[in-house]
Amino acid sequence: MPPKRKSTDGDDVRPASKKAKNDDASGSEVEEEQERPKATVKKPKLAEKEKDSKKKGKKEAAKEEDKFVDLGKNKRVSVSTFKNTVLVDIREFYKDKETDEMKPGRKGISLTLEQYQQLKEMLDEVDALVEGVKEDQ
Repeated sequence: MPPKRKSTDGDDVRPASKKAKNDDASGSEVEEEQERPKATVKKPKLAEKEKDSKKKGKKEAAKEEDKFVDLGKNKRVSVSTFKNTVLVDIREFYKDKETDEMKPGRKGISLTLEQYQQLKEMLDEVDALVEGVKEDQ
């Protein structure tokens, strides 16, 4: 039991989590309510078929990630699907120190096919902007 603390007016103070059951007028013994341990919930075990299908899903995702165009300096363009939407992902990658594996970083953008098509149509305008900035230097 934690030690009792004194309040500023000199009365004993009990922790808020403990509640008094019987507090008679004489102020004698006070029983404190015991805290109940939290119940733990166990996840149901997966059947072997479900485990195998999950492993296959990860392998298929890894195969999708292997399809990319390397832009150099740890930057890649890849095409994947998410929730039945095709995405063009332009992203910076980093090398994981523990596994020496290249992993996607936070810096990047995922474009839907519609956004990607708009970007392709506007590349001439982007090129003109780049040339204008080069001339200003």
